[in-house]
Amino acid sequence: MQDVKLCPLCGMDNRCGHAAGHPAGTCWCDAAVFPEEVLQQLPSSAVCICEACLDQLKRRLRQETK
Repeated sequence: MQDVKLCPLCGMDNRCGHAAGHPAGTCWCDAAVFPEEVLQQLPSSAVCICEACLDQLKRRLRQETK
């Protein structure tokens, strides 16, 4: 069973406000943009990834589309 507070990609704290029980709209991911291409790279069983991994995936995607 995955720990919902850990990023499934890097294993670090994903700082998920939803998993921590914070009110809706207060998690960093509520304002983040998750491109479809990024979501397709994640395993279907993935819990919240961390902001650093999201940024890294977005950078990699930009490099691939150049």
